[in-house]
Amino acid sequence: MTERARPSYDFIADPLIFLFLAFGAPITTMLGLLAGQRTLLPLMNAAVIFPFFALAVRRGRLARAVGFTLAWAACQALSIVILTWAVPERAEYGVSQGIEYRAAMMQWLATGQSSETTLASFLPTYARDLGLLVLASLISGGLGGLFIIAKLLNYTGFYVAHLATYASHPLLLAFVAWPIWMLARVAGYSACCAVLAEPLLRLDWRAPLRRWRLLALGLSLIAAEAVFRIFLAPISLMLLRWATDWA
Repeated sequence: MTERARPSYDFIADPLIFLFLAFGAPITTMLGLLAGQRTLLPLMNAAVIFPFFALAVRRGRLARAVGFTLAWAACQALSIVILTWAVPERAEYGVSQGIEYRAAMMQWLATGQSSETTLASFLPTYARDLGLLVLASLISGGLGGLFIIAKLLNYTGFYVAHLATYASHPLLLAFVAWPIWMLARVAGYSACCAVLAEPLLRLDWRAPLRRWRLLALGLSLIAAEAVFRIFLAPISLMLLRWATDWA
């Protein structure tokens, strides 16, 4: 009887990668906060995911690259919230845009009005950030895009950690603290970053044309962020006030 050939080992399908991401996110976040360099923190965070992301893209497995990015983003979000809560002074100094974003969101919580939820105020920043993601991903093989995602996760997590100090219903707050529109942006950015990394990593500048479905999904999620900000912000505000001492 002929012995059945064993399937070849597929490195990027190894579940241990997710374990590495789970440990790498808090380690790089703590080191970045201790260093106190605002640019170094998201760069170190992105360095955790980039080798696996790049390998998946080079092999043409973009869904896997997006999966890696989303898993890493979840670990990074949890890491920055916990570490900001644990060492708030370090986080205030080390998280780029953290204080500014926290101030805008706390103003929204107190008054219902903020540049973060007013279309005319956030749309220019929204368009600028998308343009930066596209350019950074194209010229860096996705590393720049991952850097932008890490920066977004860090300043949002910085705000969420601060919000936790006002919790009157911690379980409810755990579900509603993170702005739903930011979740849509992270997912959309992850898909777009993978598509836009492919031309440089595979030396094929026509690749995004073949990946138009994934690119369209990413852009749709990014567009959904604006819709969520407008229509879901009042519901989110009500739930946040209920879950905190602001009620």
